[in-house]
Amino acid sequence: MLAGVFSVIASTADSQLLVCSSAIARDISPGLHRRMSRKYGVKYEQFMTLVVGILAVIAAISISSTVFSLVLFASGSVASSLGPAMLIILLKRRTHYLALNSMMLAGLSTAILWRVL
Repeated sequence: MLAGVFSVIASTADSQLLVCSSAIARDISPGLHRRMSRKYGVKYEQFMTLVVGILAVIAAISISSTVFSLVLFASGSVASSLGPAMLIILLKRRTHYLALNSMMLAGLSTAILWRVL
């Protein structure tokens, strides 16, 4: 039973690590990724996976909170950053991408400031 729980945790952590590093490599720096050859693109993605993994380990060691409080903070951050943008998109309002990015940044900043203060 305990092995099943640990395998689910490891699988989820692995998937989150790959999704996060792929998002950074392909979405945040798409121009850089497109100009690379296939060989160097794979190396870049592997490097980003290593960087994200190291940052995750450092965060896990340095943050002294309960898992429940971290989950609450993560879900609140996601909801506050994606909620307004998704609501506008679902209401079929035409909005410039910079406005959507600003909404997402403002929501995330508010969630972080709320937690810090």
